Amino acid sequence: MDKKSVDHTIELLQQKIRSLQFEVDQLTNRALTKESATLDISEVLDHVPLAVLNIAKSGCVIRANKLVNSLFDLEEDYFKKALHIKDFARLSNTPLLEKIQKLIALDIPFDDELIMHISGEEKHYRSRGISMGDKKGKVSSFLVIIGDITKRKLAEIQLINAKDKAEESNRLKTAFLTNMSHEIRTPMNHIIGFLDILLNVDLSTEDRAEYKQIVESSSAILLRKIDDIIDIARIESRQMRVVDEEVSLAEFMSRIYRINKEMLQKSGEHNIDFILKQDASLNELKITIDPLRMQQVLNNLIDNAIKFTPKGFVELGCYAGSDNELSFYVKDSGIGIDEAHHQKIFERFSQVDYSSTRKVDGTGLGLAISRGLISLMGGRMQLESEAGKGSTFTITLFDCVLASEEEPTSTPIIDQQELNWKNKSILIVEDDPHAERLLRIMLTDKGFVVSTAKTGKEAISMATSIKPDLVLMDLQLPEVDGFEATKAIKNKFPDLPVLAQTAYANAVEEEMAKAAGIDLVLSKPISKTTLYSSLKRVL
Repeated sequence: MDKKSVDHTIELLQQKIRSLQFEVDQLTNRALTKESATLDISEVLDHVPLAVLNIAKSGCVIRANKLVNSLFDLEEDYFKKALHIKDFARLSNTPLLEKIQKLIALDIPFDDELIMHISGEEKHYRSRGISMGDKKGKVSSFLVIIGDITKRKLAEIQLINAKDKAEESNRLKTAFLTNMSHEIRTPMNHIIGFLDILLNVDLSTEDRAEYKQIVESSSAILLRKIDDIIDIARIESRQMRVVDEEVSLAEFMSRIYRINKEMLQKSGEHNIDFILKQDASLNELKITIDPLRMQQVLNNLIDNAIKFTPKGFVELGCYAGSDNELSFYVKDSGIGIDEAHHQKIFERFSQVDYSSTRKVDGTGLGLAISRGLISLMGGRMQLESEAGKGSTFTITLFDCVLASEEEPTSTPIIDQQELNWKNKSILIVEDDPHAERLLRIMLTDKGFVVSTAKTGKEAISMATSIKPDLVLMDLQLPEVDGFEATKAIKNKFPDLPVLAQTAYANAVEEEMAKAAGIDLVLSKPISKTTLYSSLKRVL
């Protein structure tokens, strides 16, 4: 007999031995459980909501419940043949198999969590191994219980991640609020302090002019901080709206360049060249955008570029793409931004540097607001930057209509000296005495005959009796609010212009104002320029 035949004979004998051992184990186990069992143990195990393997002292699997087949993706009759646990392919080279072998050989129980790859998928399991004894206390077999805890572990991981994210968000909010307190209190300190000094009658003309300029610039800074907070809240609550207008691209870019150039010169920054770069072929184009919001975004990008460019250049430009695309960009030769922070700087409550030693001021909301506004316009904002090599922010608008201008349009500049509304009557409806006095001063200076009302009910009565040329209506009023007062006035005098003034301007309030018949809504604080321009539109 050759070697191959001998090996085959040995393999057949080993299989026969295993089969006989399997039958012996099953008979022994049945005999041990016969007296106490009211149901077949296989039926009992099938009702257990976990995968259960019953293993004999020899290492052969006596029985397995249905969940074992389901857990390991096995055929229903997989364990009906003699199978030693070490030959169970699904457990091959796994920590669980090692623990089961130690349980069988040394009666060492276990209760552990482990990860296994079943059918190419990583899953988490809780496994427990215990020995089963007969009436005399001798070990008769072993139970291995396995539960799939993948969903629970994933939930735990998600909870941990959510906890970490919440803690990070809380840390950022705390840092943001601390920074915001500094950003608001600093200009407030300038305003209060220098206003107190301005009360000194002994000041020279030069000092008085200087301190007045400090108060004005600090007031503008404070207003910008407050606007940032309101804007981010509007964007996140989906109350921010964009209003498209047809504007001249050349004039729009020129205006932004001129404003920022003047601000740069006033700041005393002499180490930065501010450049406007635009293809001459675009000079005759007009575009449809929200000019105020687009200007807000570009001003913010330019302001950031100047802050983070100790010396070199800041470049503002635009170029046309395919179809009706138009891209604006702000490029600088400043300190740049490390790639690890590219996404972070667009997140609210986030800044690259929140330390008390940071070199530049800012709320950290500007880029979050800018990205939100560009998203509302249907565009995208991209950043290209490396630490130490400057930055380029590019804004691409996809639905920006490009066309040649037939007649160049321009926004007329109002000469306040030439404005005169002598003998025109105006009714100011305002319950705040300081706000009412400020408006009265600005309006009487231009010739208006001013009347005032403090409530909506009083406004309706006075409008009926004096029949003014225009009503300047506060929306938040006692008794009857500005919306209801306007409706009542418009019912009697449909052609009477009504301008609303409010500190709470938002999309909902603007819709309510429109429904009430209000002609224009002005957001407080109202500058002379804004007030006079609005009056010129309706008178």
